[in-house]
Amino acid sequence: MVEVERFISHMPALAGMSLKERAQLASDTLVAEAPGGKVVLYRGEASDSAYFILKGSVAAGYIKDEEYIILNYMHEGDFFGEVAALTGAQRTANIITEEDCEFLILPSKVIRRLAQMYAGLGDVFYTVISERLSQTELPHGVSLDQQLLRELRTVQPAADDNA
Repeated sequence: MVEVERFISHMPALAGMSLKERAQLASDTLVAEAPGGKVVLYRGEASDSAYFILKGSVAAGYIKDEEYIILNYMHEGDFFGEVAALTGAQRTANIITEEDCEFLILPSKVIRRLAQMYAGLGDVFYTVISERLSQTELPHGVSLDQQLLRELRTVQPAADDNA
């Protein structure tokens, strides 16, 4: 539960979560640690989870023409892996820890549920996905789930709104 509280403290859109919702989030996620210098994700992999950095820092990049291209450095409070988790595409970059790290791992179904319940979170994910896709060349054969991208950028009515 401590890790979930740290996650929420970095995501203002989730500040209104009830204790029950927080407990559900804790049961739906995993916490993982990795030492510095470890490859956490590989470009081209398929996955349905995103990672939120609770502690430490990572670098995102890939090899192009025998040169390693660094796309981004991320620190506590940042997340990665959302492109593959939410679009169904292959991982767009390698993620290498810069120092000892701790992550909260969020399955795509959890991210989607949170994005539907908290519109501000959907906006955050859509904005970050757009920025990251503009920075990288996608691996060959990658296609994005266009319906999901539309859902992320369009506020979905909550189930309670129809009552």
